[in-house]
Amino acid sequence: MKLEGEAVRQVALRLPAGYDPQQAWPLIYALHGSVGGTEFILDYLERVLGEAIERFVIAAPRDYGQYVIHAYPPVSTEHLTVLREIKRLVHVDSDRVYLTGYSRGGHASWTLGTLHAEQFAAVAPIAGTLIAPVPRAIWPLLLPNLTHTAVLNVWGELDTDLDDGRMSPDGGLAAVNRKLRRVAGELGLPLASRQIAGVGHLGVVPPRAEMLELLERRRIHFPEQVRHRFRHLYQGKAYWLEARRLTGSQWSDRLTIRRGPRENIDAAIARALRAQLGELRGSIEGQKIDVRRRQVDPLVVWFGDGMIDWNGSVVLEASRVRDFRGQIEPDLLICLLQAARTRDFERLHWAGLHVPTRGEISRLSAEELDRWLWP
Repeated sequence: MKLEGEAVRQVALRLPAGYDPQQAWPLIYALHGSVGGTEFILDYLERVLGEAIERFVIAAPRDYGQYVIHAYPPVSTEHLTVLREIKRLVHVDSDRVYLTGYSRGGHASWTLGTLHAEQFAAVAPIAGTLIAPVPRAIWPLLLPNLTHTAVLNVWGELDTDLDDGRMSPDGGLAAVNRKLRRVAGELGLPLASRQIAGVGHLGVVPPRAEMLELLERRRIHFPEQVRHRFRHLYQGKAYWLEARRLTGSQWSDRLTIRRGPRENIDAAIARALRAQLGELRGSIEGQKIDVRRRQVDPLVVWFGDGMIDWNGSVVLEASRVRDFRGQIEPDLLICLLQAARTRDFERLHWAGLHVPTRGEISRLSAEELDRWLWP
């Protein structure tokens, strides 16, 4: 598949024996580890799922770019591009796209799922973790992105060694994931954690029944509460909110930390990073919508079936702009243009409101959306 510039990414695509293009199929996006490649992850999923593997289309990109939150220069949009291209080739049910990976693929699943949670019905990182330079500061900032996405995190009890075989001084991946489980619990997140007894980094297998239950989940379309933090503009999409531009200083390869007089280093790092991350927040209460943002200007509020009553008046409030009050009318052309842009035919956007930093909220026109597609 063609990516940005001249880059090409090979993707192994496994179709179920009874594949019928007239039917929308659930998709498992599977990321291999540092060794074994796509052959390993496909064989692994066959062992984990058994005969149930024939219920799913599986896509496994080969030699994908590493995906960690602190990567610099910025990581590419390759995974989003690959997912869109898969939907051109295969009839995918966008409400049932699942993300998984082993080892390095588990790390990448954590980061990809956290930064693009609205794309996935569920995430199942295996023998991996959410890698961050200062986890105690960064995890609480980013994990709430997964509030509406089911996560099954699986690792081995004896996964305690470094890559060179020496015992890790911090207890290795097993200890890190136990800390991650504790932080997720403190945040009240729906994270299921399974430590597999007597197993190290290799041979980790999630309970089949639990994995199959996870793979029946469906994505939420328009949750009443949205909170999403992100680093790069292409990560700034959350259900019915979309950032159009980032403002202010951005998180580069260097970060200046200034501690307050009674502030510990973790709190100081968290405060510094929070100031350089984009943030989208929104709530829906009946016909009233409230939107807040940080480092974002402008943004778009999207509307779809089940989010509002099309026949009633809508109130949209956002900081520093005049409230919008009026009826939102579905527009077929906007729906078609947005579907072409996202390749998402299950969660349709029929209208949008453009929210600037200051001034007046305006209705998004089909002409403007067309320019986003064909600049």
